Amino acid sequence: MVPIFKALTMKKIFYLFGLLSFGLFSCQEVNDLVQLAPPAGANDQLTLDSTKYSAVAAQSKNVLIEDFTGVHCDNCPNAQAMAISIENANPGRVSVIGIHCTTTFGYPFPGHTDYRTTNGTNLVSYLIGTPGSLPTGDIDRTIIPFYTPAAIQVPYVTWPTYVDSFLKYKTPKAAITFNNKKYDAGSRTLSMDITTSFVQASPDTFYVSAALIEGGFVDWQETTSGVNENFVFEHVLRKLMNPYNGLNIANSPTAGSTYSVKFTTVLAPTWNADSCKIVAFVHHRSTTSNAVEQVYQSTVK
Repeated sequence: MVPIFKALTMKKIFYLFGLLSFGLFSCQEVNDLVQLAPPAGANDQLTLDSTKYSAVAAQSKNVLIEDFTGVHCDNCPNAQAMAISIENANPGRVSVIGIHCTTTFGYPFPGHTDYRTTNGTNLVSYLIGTPGSLPTGDIDRTIIPFYTPAAIQVPYVTWPTYVDSFLKYKTPKAAITFNNKKYDAGSRTLSMDITTSFVQASPDTFYVSAALIEGGFVDWQETTSGVNENFVFEHVLRKLMNPYNGLNIANSPTAGSTYSVKFTTVLAPTWNADSCKIVAFVHHRSTTSNAVEQVYQSTVK
């Protein structure tokens, strides 16, 4: 049971993070999460929202690829190329997040941008510990039993096989959409509500995560033929919202139950808003499974 924090004074309001479970029909405007107001300075912090939206219609399964990479990994450009190929073969169905790792492969070239992020580092540590080698990645954070020991990490050459299988044979319990998306060019602030609906009941606990990624920019990258000073980066994680391992939205959701999460972030001056995307996904979070249920993405503008 999620705790409920009560107001102590007129000036000090704590927020309600309770989940109210009740039967719903898909045509109703519903929201099982109640929060009195977002906390002050809520940028980069996912927060429960009291806004009510109509339930999201069932969706085909979309797939998330998390590409663990680094600028000193000479084979990592091949993994990026593979991810691009998979995206192009499945328009709108595959989202990729390139997470630069804190390893000997991840530190920046002198005088160049450091693409590692604190939350990205925390996430990699949580999901896989320290990568033994790069490139590597996961498909929907799903444990693959064919490896010893079984793990979510799989070589990039196998990504098309797993993505194809998941797209064809998995049916998501949840559907996601973005509501009230706004980008203010003056303040470079992006805000939206991430709406999740469960199309079938489940006894599980679910979380929402969101990442801001950017592509289409040039910097140095180690390759198998030396340093490419004009390498075009794609899918680079710029920000992973807090909590880095996801915000709890639903415990044993009923069919038709809908949850809203508020998202706000500010883009750095050096990032091209036209080349940035927001990737949101619903997932599990436990010692036995962190599997992604559904993923949804949109451009910033």
